[in-house]
Amino acid sequence: MIGWIFEDILYEVICFWVGFVFLKVVTAGRFPNREQEERYKERIKCLGAVLIVVVLAFIGFLLV
Repeated sequence: MIGWIFEDILYEVICFWVGFVFLKVVTAGRFPNREQEERYKERIKCLGAVLIVVVLAFIGFLLV
């Protein structure tokens, strides 16, 4: 139950939107469009997860 909540909230929602917003900013709103969003959903979530890890690592590096 806890694993499902963690996976659903963190990965499906937070990581997706972090990756989605990052791609929209970097590509000036061209990618992903509605058609590509569904096709590349897993890649967008992975990108969001990587971005979160990189930002947290950078913050941790600054605090040391």
